[in-house]
Amino acid sequence: MGKIKFHLAIPLVLVFLIPCVFPGAARCAHDLFDLTVAHTGDVHSKLMQINKDGDFCRQEEAARGECLGGAARLASALEKARAEAGRFILVDSGDQFQGSLFFTLLGGEPMAFIMNEMGYSAMSLGNHEFDDGPEVLADFLKKLTFPALACNLEFSGPNHLSGLVRPHTVMRMGGRKIGLIGVVTEETAYTSSPGPGVLFKDPAASVEKAVAELKAQDVGIIIILSHIGLERDKRLAAAVPGIDVIVSGHSHDLLSNTEKDAAGPYPLVVQNAAGPCLIVAAGQWGEHVGILKASFDAKGRAVEWSGNALLLDQSVPRDPVVLAKVEAFDQDLEKYRNTLIGKTLVDLDGSRETCRARECSLGSLAADAILKAASGLGAEIGLLNGGGVRASIPKGVVSLDQIMNAFPFHNEILVVKLRGADLVEMLEQGVREIGPGKDLAGGFPQVAGLRFEWDPARPPGSHILRVEVGDSGRFAPIDPARDYRVAVSDYLVSGGDGYCVFKDKGESLGGVGEIDSAVRGYIKARSPISGVESGRVVRK
Repeated sequence: MGKIKFHLAIPLVLVFLIPCVFPGAARCAHDLFDLTVAHTGDVHSKLMQINKDGDFCRQEEAARGECLGGAARLASALEKARAEAGRFILVDSGDQFQGSLFFTLLGGEPMAFIMNEMGYSAMSLGNHEFDDGPEVLADFLKKLTFPALACNLEFSGPNHLSGLVRPHTVMRMGGRKIGLIGVVTEETAYTSSPGPGVLFKDPAASVEKAVAELKAQDVGIIIILSHIGLERDKRLAAAVPGIDVIVSGHSHDLLSNTEKDAAGPYPLVVQNAAGPCLIVAAGQWGEHVGILKASFDAKGRAVEWSGNALLLDQSVPRDPVVLAKVEAFDQDLEKYRNTLIGKTLVDLDGSRETCRARECSLGSLAADAILKAASGLGAEIGLLNGGGVRASIPKGVVSLDQIMNAFPFHNEILVVKLRGADLVEMLEQGVREIGPGKDLAGGFPQVAGLRFEWDPARPPGSHILRVEVGDSGRFAPIDPARDYRVAVSDYLVSGGDGYCVFKDKGESLGGVGEIDSAVRGYIKARSPISGVESGRVVRK
């Protein structure tokens, strides 16, 4: 290194007073630690490229340049980002499971194989990782070559997951310690199937404890891989000093500096008592990959940052090696895309943004199908939680894989006898999580044989203003004292999405098959679908 020369007119002491620890200040390269954090989240097993509805992208859509995402395109983007970075880590904020036939038919194996190939450093568990129970999740975790994290889990007694999930892990790079902490929504206890002996603790308190543990080990940079949703991540960033980066997941939000519909800038900066916390989120379904470039001072505080969520459209090439490996898995799924069920003349909206907050056409159609399938047991009302609809079906030919992607859970339809007053209470439970400052929960009711009006501005317990029951345009006010027969999924009957009224006050009258089969039969019998009756749910 050459000698440093100083101008004689400048007092020597001033050289040591130049600040180098604030954004926009002169950069002292020897004091700063540069790190690139690439991240994904809520991929939901979309290993092949998809269309705008999250469905398999077909040849005609590819010819129009409409395909997005896919593991091969992600691999190409990551190779470029790695080449441009010095220190590089790749992380995931959870929900690799559920959402395509790769998981529905093949379990966790394809995702584990591809994530290992990509070179992930760590992932948080998401709520959907528990959907097929602890044995399927344990099999997935055993295949991973990197740690799966969740600091707010406790295991008791014999459990398939014991020893397979860590609260946090520490990476060492360039003489620094980087702590990675995972956290998953505690709602997983009733929105999924974790099995016995799995306790979900308060996320904020658990993260605070984990941060303290890592600080005690002289870990300077702390990154949270979060699966609790963006709104809660904002509160977490402000409340817990010492968190430097939060990779957000669960709410499917996108943070971006270039896309107009983004939930905020990339990164979203929240100040806490220790300094800035950078929140990043890459949306859903592998349509984007986040690339955060940050510089940290000697104390581990972020002082410079840049980056964005990169859209993985067809301008990004697909890595041929990874594509070949994904297509090898896909060979087992091709027959489902070639099995035609019927036709729809209208788009059937099953989007997350619609079905979890208001009436959606595919949710209404599914409720109709559930009610029809249960008519032999005298069902008068059909009900489906909005989170049970996982994809839209665009107008055109309807194939088996589209139905399986939209309704992947194989939930059984049960008929439950419930008093009218309890039905109103059930609807209150269904709309309770909708409103400003809340992430979209999955419990919003999609209904058939029933219509209701509600007001999200009213206090909890009084959202529902009017409920009517009927059919073919003949509706009458609900009778609080009368018993009604409701066709609903076994998931909701067991208390899923907070619908405790079914298990607490309902009487089960039997089952009539699975929801996806009911939808398949309904579309086939009525093809082509020319429309779905609307006006079932009115928001004041």
